[in-house]
Amino acid sequence: MSLTAPFDLRICAFSKVRVLGVKRSTPNWAVLRECGQEPLQFYWFRAAAKFFNSLPSGNSGLLKKIVHADIALGASYRKCWTAEFIEVCEGLRAADTYANCIRSATPLPLQDVVVDLRERLRAVWRELDGADPRTHAQKLATYHAWMALPLKPSTVWGPRGELPVRCLGTAGTE
Repeated sequence: MSLTAPFDLRICAFSKVRVLGVKRSTPNWAVLRECGQEPLQFYWFRAAAKFFNSLPSGNSGLLKKIVHADIALGASYRKCWTAEFIEVCEGLRAADTYANCIRSATPLPLQDVVVDLRERLRAVWRELDGADPRTHAQKLATYHAWMALPLKPSTVWGPRGELPVRCLGTAGTE
């Protein structure tokens, strides 16, 4: 997955110069990881899944009819919302389960979707596991091996990483 959306690039550029004070050539993935952020695609996908889950359970009969009409239209027309949402799910591990939930207008298992999406985004880092930074051509390999905090499991809730004791300082330990 690449960070090529214009807004992603703006956020990374701002974070490089104003927040972290690093060179503009610093890889965007390293900047996001250092700031403890996920790419915008993660937040968009999670918001879209929450939105979809709210549609079938709403108390508006008209809204339910619209959802079912859009689902029926998605079988033959690829530009409707549900067809595009199913297409976005294709790279996830349980894509078939999510597509069936969308086609049957049942709520998506949001916790599973978030974990699945986080795992897909972390493929960038899994490719670099075990890479020797001295021989690898990417700056990300050096960052991942020597400077980055370890990734926590891809759980749904809670912080993405914990600071090691060496980063916390000694305040209050006297």
